[in-house]
Amino acid sequence: LFRSLAERTMMYDGIRLPAVFRECVDFVEKHGMKCEGIYRVSGIKSKVDELKAIYDREESPNLEDYEPNTVASLLKQYLRELPENVLTRELMPRFEEACGRSSDSERVQECQRLLTDLP
Repeated sequence: LFRSLAERTMMYDGIRLPAVFRECVDFVEKHGMKCEGIYRVSGIKSKVDELKAIYDREESPNLEDYEPNTVASLLKQYLRELPENVLTRELMPRFEEACGRSSDSERVQECQRLLTDLP
């Protein structure tokens, strides 16, 4: 479990987010966007576990010491372990339906519309 991470937050753009989430997203955006399959290819499990343990101790790891896929894997694990799905149980079927739209523009448009329905 990511102990007490919901309480330890970072805010620099007006949005309070758990530190693990903010730090991982920022790192992946900076270092991982050119990695093929950044969210599909898993990082090394022992390194992901190491990072998780650091966050569980409420410390801030130097993410620069890790591969982008490892940091992305930690982010995916964090999102999987949230008590409530980010897209909510009510909206999940509608997001899945939107992803099945025939054209990219329809998929994007419908997902953008659904995002406005999130709490």
